[in-house]
Amino acid sequence: MFNGHPLAVFQPFIDTATGRIAGVEALARLRSADGRLHSAGPLFSDPKTPPTALRRLDREVREQALTRFHEAPQDWFLSLNISPRWISRLRPEQALPSLKQLQRSGIDPARIVFEITELGGASARLPGVVERYREAGARIAIDDFGAGYSQLDRVLALQPDILKLDMRLFQQAARGGPSSEVVKALAQMAEKTGCWIIAE
Repeated sequence: MFNGHPLAVFQPFIDTATGRIAGVEALARLRSADGRLHSAGPLFSDPKTPPTALRRLDREVREQALTRFHEAPQDWFLSLNISPRWISRLRPEQALPSLKQLQRSGIDPARIVFEITELGGASARLPGVVERYREAGARIAIDDFGAGYSQLDRVLALQPDILKLDMRLFQQAARGGPSSEVVKALAQMAEKTGCWIIAE
């Protein structure tokens, strides 16, 4: 089905105050026969890719990431992407596969960040699922705020622990103008709520 072997790779988050790695995000890659790595992203955006195959790939990469994270320093966190697409397919009160994987891994949930992607496709069940992640002890991040479908009302409803700004919004803010005011307002909101804002 996929042209390559699924592999979890890690992208670091740098703490700007210390210059040290604070955590890593797990990303899906496919290793081809010649050893080269290719992003699995196009598969997830291709409507012809069967959802069952994508779920299998998603869970395999997450399993690898959790297994390898045992080797990371104890003060790092691991960010795992979660698509609302999968959430909408769950039955009400169904056990969350990502939480079952986390429990089996033996990793402290406080070191895990579930990163919500594709807010435009978020299901009505999303706030309840986010609450279950929090009850398990994990943190919540919202990806690519300021790009595409990201909506402020979703941010207010989910109250994330981490808000990842879209790089284009961050670059525009650095040049001044309206985007700069938006980022300043977000920074003030973050200070009041304890949310951590990072730029991808």
